[in-house]
Order: sequence, then C-alpha cells, then structure tokens
Amino acid sequence: MAKHLHEKRGITFQELGALFAVREMLKAQVVTHTADRYVDESGHYVNMNVTCKLNGSCGSIGCIGGTMALIMGHSEGAADCYVMAHHDTRGNDASLGALFFPPTNRADDAAAVYRNITPTQMIAAITNFIERGKPFWKAVLRNVQ
Repeated sequence: MAKHLHEKRGITFQELGALFAVREMLKAQVVTHTADRYVDESGHYVNMNVTCKLNGSCGSIGCIGGTMALIMGHSEGAADCYVMAHHDTRGNDASLGALFFPPTNRADDAAAVYRNITPTQMIAAITNFIERGKPFWKAVLRNVQ
C-alpha cells in the first residue's frame, strides 16, 4: 500500500493540513510579514524570529511552526513548545525542524536573518518541503526576492 504524503514527510495529517493552511494564508496575505516582534494591532503576522505570541484577544505573530500550532488548536505556550520540540531535529533536512529553523552562517546575526525572511521565501520553503521533502532554505534565501 502506497504511503500518504504526510507519512512520506514524516509528519501527521494534521501537520500537513496546517502546512497547507499557512502556505495559503501567506499567499492570500491573511497573515502578513513584520520584522517587528512587538505588534499591538489585532492582525495576524508572520516573523520567523518569533515562535508564537498572541496579541490581545484576536491577533497573533509567529513563525511557520508557531502559526501551524495555532491552526492546530494549541495555546500560545503550547505552540512555543511545539516549535521548540523540533529544534533538535533541525539538522535533519527532511524534518519540520529544518523548516522551522533555517540555517544561518556563524557570522550572521541569526535573529536578523530570521526576521527578514519574507512571505515569498516562506511559501517557497513550505512548497519545497511538501513537494520535495526538504525546505532547501539556502537556495530559497539566496534566490527568492
């Protein structure tokens, strides 16, 4: 019996659905990018340097994984734990950790790199992960403007 896509990627069906949701929300600009980690508005934002933060009663800001966790029904604290649980797997290119934690050079300010990753770059990395099994962040960060 053929494996389902989520099984091929080593993730749950719920995680796959959340990945598709984050990608489509980025494409539709339902969530928008901010390089600021402290936004007071009630909008929904993405910033790869913020795991997950709820803003007031309606808004949120988070990375790909934090946004996925919120979509899957996790609280703010649980969303942070969900993302950080994948931190140890970031060296494995075929894991969610590789998607949640893009590689940076030692000389780079990782926080600056992360907060400046654009929605277009996030969409490309998510698509790569879904379609090819790896986010290919180095190519995405080098080639996508």
